[in-house]
Amino acid sequence: MDSNAALEYQTFKIPYETLNKQFRETQKSLGRQRARIQDAKNLLDTKLTAEKPITLDEVAAPLAEFKNRVSMMDSLIEKAYEEQADGLHDLQHRAHYLHTGVDGSLTSIEQWMWNKERVDRLVLQHLLRCGHLETARAFAEKTGLGRLCDISIFEKADLVEKSLLNGQTGPCLEWLHEHRSRLRRLTSTFETEIRSHDVMELVREGRRLEALKYVRRFLAQSLQEGNEKIRKLMAAIACGVESKAFRELDSPKGWEELVRLFRMENARIYQLPEQSIFSACLQTGICAHKTPSCAPNANPNCIACDTTVHTLAADLPFANVSNSKLLCGLTGEPLDEKNVPMMLESGRVYGEKAVLQLREGDYIRCPRTNTKTHVKQLARLFIL
Repeated sequence: MDSNAALEYQTFKIPYETLNKQFRETQKSLGRQRARIQDAKNLLDTKLTAEKPITLDEVAAPLAEFKNRVSMMDSLIEKAYEEQADGLHDLQHRAHYLHTGVDGSLTSIEQWMWNKERVDRLVLQHLLRCGHLETARAFAEKTGLGRLCDISIFEKADLVEKSLLNGQTGPCLEWLHEHRSRLRRLTSTFETEIRSHDVMELVREGRRLEALKYVRRFLAQSLQEGNEKIRKLMAAIACGVESKAFRELDSPKGWEELVRLFRMENARIYQLPEQSIFSACLQTGICAHKTPSCAPNANPNCIACDTTVHTLAADLPFANVSNSKLLCGLTGEPLDEKNVPMMLESGRVYGEKAVLQLREGDYIRCPRTNTKTHVKQLARLFIL
C-alpha cells in the first residue's frame, strides 16, 4: 500500500462510509415513497375508471393524497441531494488538499508547512479516537483543521459511551437502529449484548415479566438459534437474581465492557484499524531506533533510551536489520571496500577517507583521545 494511502486512510474512509450510508438510506426511503405514490395512483385510477359517474368530491381526496405523496417525494429528493452534495464536496476538498501536498508542486517551505499540518491532523485524529473531545476541539480550532477531521462522528460516539457509563442504553439503541443494515452485514452481535444487558437490569429490579416480554420482542431470533447466552438469560428470568445463571451473566464491569464493545463496533463500521495512524507511526519510529542495548538514559543521542520513550518501547520489537552496516564515526559514511576501516593505536576505528582528513604529516591524530599514530602503525580491519 502506498504510504499516502496508509496515512490518509481515515481521512477518506469515514466520509466515504457516511456518504455510502446516506445513499443507501435515501435509496430505501425513495423506494418506500415510490410504493406509496403507486398505491395513491392506483386508488385514483380506480376512481377515474369506474363505470358509474363520480362526483368531484369523491375524486378530490384520492387526488389530494396523490399530490401529497408526490410532494413528499420531491422534499425527500431535495433533502437527500443537499446531504449527499455536502458529503461529496467534503471528499473533493480532502482529495484536493492531499493532491496538493503530494504532487511536488509546493516550495520547500510550503511542503514543510503541509507536512506539519499532516502531523497535526494525525494528532487530532488520535485525540478523537482516544475520546479526548474537548482537547480535540481546542486543537482543531487552533490549527484550523476541523474540516479535515470528522469530529461530529466521534461526538456521537462519545454521547453513546457516556450514556452507557451512566447506565442508559437509549442512545446506544438509537445508534444501533441508525447502523442496523451495516451491522447486519458485519454479522455483529452487539445488539444482542445491549438487549441482554437491558434484560438483566429488568431482572435485577424484579420486573421479570417485563424481561420475558422484552426477550420475546427483541431476542426471539437469538433464542430460536439456540444462543447459549440467551438460554442463560431465560434461566435468570425464571429463577431471579439469586440464581446461578444470573450470577454468571452479571459482571461488576458490565457497562465498561459494553463501552469497549461499542468502540470496536464503531471502528468496524468505518473499517478503522484498532490503533490510530498516529499511534502506529509513533511505534514504528520507536522500533526503528530500539536495539537490545537500549536502556533508560543509556545514550543521550538515542531516542529509544529516553526515559519516557523507553517506557513506550517496553513491549515493542527491536529494529529488524537483515543487513547491518558499519559507519565511520567521523564522516558517517559506510565502512566497505571503498572506505576501508583503519584502526589507530588508541583502538579507535575510522574509515580511510576520515584517516586522510586526520593526517598530520606522517601521523594521524585521533579526534577522540587526541593521541597520535604513525601511518606505519595503522592496522587495516576486515569485515566478516
